[in-house]
This record gives sequence, C-alpha cells and structure tokens, in this order.
Amino acid sequence: MTIPTALDREEARELLLEETAREEYGLPFVPLSEEQRKAWEETRAAFLWRCPAFSHVLYTLMSTIDNELAYFTDHVPIAGTDGFSLFLNPRTFLTLPLAEREFLMAHLVAHCILDHLHLGTLLRRSGQVIYADGLVLALDHIMLALAQDFIVNDMLVSAQIGTLPEVAVGRHEPSFGKATESSIDVYRKLHVASEPSPGGDLDSHLEAGEGTPKRWRNRKAVDADGEKNQAAWSAAIAEAAEIERLQGRHGGALSRFLGQILVPKVHWRDKIAAFFARETGRSRYSWRKLDRHMIIRGIGAPARIGEGANLIIIGVDSSGSITEPSLRLFLSEISGILDSLAPRRLLLLWCDAVLQRVDDLEVAEQLLTIRSLGAPGGGGTRFTPVFDYLAEQELCPDALIYLTDGDGEFPPDAPDYPVLWGCIADDRSFPFGEVVRLTL
Repeated sequence: MTIPTALDREEARELLLEETAREEYGLPFVPLSEEQRKAWEETRAAFLWRCPAFSHVLYTLMSTIDNELAYFTDHVPIAGTDGFSLFLNPRTFLTLPLAEREFLMAHLVAHCILDHLHLGTLLRRSGQVIYADGLVLALDHIMLALAQDFIVNDMLVSAQIGTLPEVAVGRHEPSFGKATESSIDVYRKLHVASEPSPGGDLDSHLEAGEGTPKRWRNRKAVDADGEKNQAAWSAAIAEAAEIERLQGRHGGALSRFLGQILVPKVHWRDKIAAFFARETGRSRYSWRKLDRHMIIRGIGAPARIGEGANLIIIGVDSSGSITEPSLRLFLSEISGILDSLAPRRLLLLWCDAVLQRVDDLEVAEQLLTIRSLGAPGGGGTRFTPVFDYLAEQELCPDALIYLTDGDGEFPPDAPDYPVLWGCIADDRSFPFGEVVRLTL
C-alpha cells in the first residue's frame, strides 16, 4: 500500500480545484508550480505578520473554495477582486518583489472593505453618476477604478504598508484622491480635470460577485440572498481596527482609516444624544422647584434640577453652504434634546467669515422661532470667530455644537470644552472634537 505524500495530496487538491473551477467559477484555473507555491506561502506568511488587520478580514470573510485565500487564474493581468475573493495571476503576481505583493494584497482587501466593487457594479448599470448639486456625469468605469485606486493607495502609502508597485506609478496622487475622500468625489475631480488614466495594470475591478459563485462565498460574508452581510463586515472591520490599535504597526494611520469606515454605522441622532449624555450629565426632578412650562398651563409638576447642563453654545455656519432642510432638521433635533437637558443658558451664534449674530435664548423651543428670522451671513467660512468670542467673553460651555460643511478656517488649538461638529459633508476632517455626519 502506497501512502500518499504531502506533495501528492497537494497535487490532488489542485486537480480538484481545477475541476471545480470549470464547473463553478467559469474562470480558467492555473495550478501552481513548486516554485510558485513556495512564493505564495512566503507571501501569505509575510502578509499575516506585517498586515494583521487586513489579514483578519481576509481570513475571516474572504476565504472561499476549500478555504483558499486566493484563486489563481490568468483571467486577470496581475490581480483582481470581485468583492468576495482575490484573483491572482501566478505568472505575474508571484514574480513581484515581496513588499509589492504585500501592498497589492492589502490593496485588494481594502477595495472589498470599502465595497468599491458593488458601487462600481451599480454605477455601470445606470451608466451615470448623479451628484447632490444636480451635476450628472457619464460613467467611465476606467476612471472610476482609477479614483478608487487613488483612495486606497493613499491610505496604504500613509500607513507604510508594503511598497507601491512599479506598475502603479501614476496611481498615487493625493492632489486628486486622498484616503479621507469618497471615490465619487475623486471621480468628479478626475472628470473635471480630464485626467488621462496612467498606463499599466495594477488590479482588475470585476463585477461584484462575478468570479465567486454564491455557494462558495464565505457564509459569514453574505446574507440569505447572497448579498454582502454588512453586519458581519462591520464586525470584522471593528476587530481589524482593534488588532491594528493593539499592534500599532502603522502609526495609527490604518486605525483611523478603519475607524472612519465604522462611523456611518451609528445614526447621527444617536451620536448627538450620547454626546450630551456623556458631556453634560443627567438632570433629576424635584418638587422643590416647579416646571415653568407647566405652571403657565395651571399644572404643578416637578422641575429638573441637579446635574443638568449649565451653558450650551450652538454655532451655525451661515455661509450659505448649509441647506435649508439640513438646518431645519438639525435644529429640530437639538431643540428636543436640549429641552430635556434644560440648560441654564443657551446661546446661538451665527457665523460665516465673521460672527454675524448672537441670540441668547431662554428655552430650546426658541431655536426654531429664531431660525424663522433667517440666517445672517452668506460670505466665506471661518470657525475661529465663534471660538474667539467665547474666549473674549470668558465663557466655558458644557458643550459647543457647530453645524457646518467642514470647509473653513479652524482655531490652531482645541478648546478646553467639548466640541461636537454636525457636518453635512462626508469627506471633511476636523482637527479636534467629535464629528457627526448628518443625513436627511
């Protein structure tokens, strides 16, 4: 009786993969030579050691047929993904320097984390990109892929993961696309600039799920209908962010990137409520003081006392970039929350390039009344006048809430009091404070 060796078992497994590929994937399968297999094992080991966060996502959600981490095929020039699997061309990918292979593996996983392939598939079906200001651009899928590559490459270069491959020269240009931007906004900049696509192939952006049959997709990664399971991906990304935080291999750049992905999963109303609960404490009721709102109705009721807010400041960017629906919705929500806090004093500061008006309110309900008078301003945007006013008046609020699109001049240093930015734009960064992305 002949006992099969490890090499025999490996060859048998590859034959099974090749046969399954013909039936399931529909993509040509390329078996690895002994030299290529060694290069792949070297790649896997280096990626696991040097890129633990991306490795966690890859091992947790993206392994497919027979628990393989990648499918080898000559269907892609070098590498590619369909959002569920990695597709590698062994003749080209495995001949790259090891650091470039690490970079490209992380590049593919990042596309999957950001759901770029699904977005690209949806846009290709519609054939156009529609923006909030009414601009409609015809879709150029090559330019869209370039925009997505700019974002991912900037993140990887900033985090110092591997080495940007030589074939990717021209696909890292922060002036066109940064890690903090959305691919749609970068696409717009490229379209306006008529930026030609750089030569060379980096990775192939396949249709979402094109290469991975539903029956072979990781069960954690998909819902019952075979679509992406957002809860599972969010959990994996959160775990990856924690792994990155604990190991701290990349100077915090990757942790910030992964953290930004998770922020939109929490509704902004919940974040505002949590901010106030944490920063201003909770009030309590006492019959020693009657509620002034109820007294005027002839009803005696206990009023809130104790650890409620003392002074709350609301700053409003009145430069004209804040839409009326956003402003109305935001002030309505703040009115309800502040009414429950019953701050002793509430100031509303309108500011564009200069401080336009200060409204001293008695109750939160006046927010909507004062809003009906109109927003003064309409010029440029600077945030410093609001902070300067509070310093000049020697005011130290329990919290400052600032509604803006985030495009303006910030103070050089963070204040001593908590700051919450209510931002209507998705791609703005703030030097301090907490940020809530507002959506209608």
